[in-house]
Amino acid sequence: MNATLLIYHVLSYLSITVYLGGAALLLRQSFQRCSNPRARRALAFILLMWGLAYIPACINPHLVPVIDFHPMSVLTLTVGNLYVIIGLLYPLELLHPGWINVRNVMRLTLPYAGITALYFIVLALLGQPVRQLHTTMELLDNIGTFNVWYRFVLYASVCLYLAFLFLNTSAEAIRMQRQTKNVHKPVNPEYTRWLRIYGFGMICITIACMGILLYGTAISLIIHRTVAIIFYVTVIYMGGFSSWQNTDAETPARA
Repeated sequence: MNATLLIYHVLSYLSITVYLGGAALLLRQSFQRCSNPRARRALAFILLMWGLAYIPACINPHLVPVIDFHPMSVLTLTVGNLYVIIGLLYPLELLHPGWINVRNVMRLTLPYAGITALYFIVLALLGQPVRQLHTTMELLDNIGTFNVWYRFVLYASVCLYLAFLFLNTSAEAIRMQRQTKNVHKPVNPEYTRWLRIYGFGMICITIACMGILLYGTAISLIIHRTVAIIFYVTVIYMGGFSSWQNTDAETPARA
C-alpha cells in the first residue's frame, strides 16, 4: 500500500470516529438538560449521515478508493447536493427552533428533487444513458449536449442552497425576522459569528468537493476529507461545548 492510500485509509478511520462519536455525544446531550436540544439532534443526524458514508471504506481496509471518478460526475453532484441540504438542517433549526418538520423539509428539498428529476426525465425521453466523461477535455468537447451542460445546473443548485444558507443566517436577516415577530432584544454576536463560521465551512467543503468533480483522484479525496474533519471537529466543539450555547442565543452573552 503506497503512502497516498495509507493516508486515505487513516483519514477514513479518523472520519468515522469523529462523525459517529460526535453524533453520539450530541445526541446524549440533547436528552439532558441543555440549550437547543433539537438543534443538537439535527447536528447529530448530520454527523451520523457523514459517518455512514465512510463505513464501506472502513469495513475493508485493503479496498482501493473507488468513486465515480469522472469530471462533473452526476453521482457526485447529486449526492453532494443532498449532503449540502442535510447540512442546512442544523443552522435552520438553531435559528428557528421547531423549524424541522415534514412540511419544511419537503419544501427545502423540493427544488433539488425537481432539478435532479428533470435531468433523468429528459435523458429518458432522449433515450440516452448518463454519459461518463473521462477527461476535462471530453467535458469541454461535449458541453453543447444536454447530457453534459445540465450538470452545471446541478452544480448551480448546490451554490443556490449555500446562498440560501447565508441569506437566512446573516445578522441582517436575523434582525429582520425578529422585528417581524416583534422581538426587540439584540442578537448575541457570538451566535451570528458562529453561523457565519458554519456557512464558511460548508463553502470550503463544497470547494474541496469541486476538486473531486474535476479531477477525481485519491489526492482530491484526501483534501476533501481533511477539510471536512477540521470543519466538523470545530462544529462539534462549537455546537456542544461553546459558552454561547449555555446562554440565550437571542440576547447578548454576559461579560
